[in-house]
Amino acid sequence: MLEKTRAEVILTRDEDESLSLAERTKISNDHNADLFISVHYDAFETSDVSGITTYYSEDKDQQLANLIHGKIFKQNMEVRDRGVSYGDYHVLRENESPSILLELGFISNKEDEQRMQSQEFQTNTSNLIAEVIIEYLSK
Repeated sequence: MLEKTRAEVILTRDEDESLSLAERTKISNDHNADLFISVHYDAFETSDVSGITTYYSEDKDQQLANLIHGKIFKQNMEVRDRGVSYGDYHVLRENESPSILLELGFISNKEDEQRMQSQEFQTNTSNLIAEVIIEYLSK
C-alpha cells in the first residue's frame, strides 16, 4: 500500500533471519528514514497475558504511537488494549528518525495467536498502519 504512494519502503528483513537490534537501527539511520516502525508479536511465561501495546521512546514520537494505536483499535476486534507506553528499546532509543514499536499480541496466548494468524487481521492492521503513516507524513 505504501509503495503505491511512491514511498520507498525499506524492510530490515523480509525472511525469518536473525538481525541484531543494532543492525536494524543502522539500516534505518543509514537510509535517513522518515519513520521506523517495528512490528512484533510478544510472548510471556503464562498464557493469560494478552493484548496489543504500542511503544515510543522520545516524547516527539508519542503522537505517532497514539495515532497508530488508536487506528488499530478502531477495528472491530475483541482484544485487550494494553495502551501506548514509553519503552526503552534499542530500536527506538538509538534511532534517528521518529520510531515506534508495535506488539500486536502474545503468541503465548491462544486467542491472540489465532487472531494474529488470521489473514483478515494481518491485512486490516497493515492497511491501517499504512494509512496512519501516509497521514502522518502528509502533515
